[in-house]
Amino acid sequence: MSDRGSDGGPPALEDVPVIDDVVLRYATEEDAYRASFDPGLLPPSVFVPLAVGELRGDGSDSVPVLHGSLDPSALDRLCAGETVVEFTYAGYRVRLDGRGEVLIRELDR
Repeated sequence: MSDRGSDGGPPALEDVPVIDDVVLRYATEEDAYRASFDPGLLPPSVFVPLAVGELRGDGSDSVPVLHGSLDPSALDRLCAGETVVEFTYAGYRVRLDGRGEVLIRELDR
């Protein structure tokens, strides 16, 4: 994205494209970004670093490896059912479920 904020991050409170047709949309009432993705096509362990990297404005190559925060295989298995998983990763609070609904909130907001 070319119109980054002054700190290099995404423009404040705007939609942030992640991959293909998946877009993180800012939800004012939750002060967080929401998206839906297909966990059958894109495992949560792949989606989360992509999404957080886009929110940070510097891509997934710059975020810490997910297995430094949690076991990626366990995340994928937990999200295969009706379980809701919530964890902290790279300065964000991430909440997702097996339907591919995700809510990402910056920790210092």
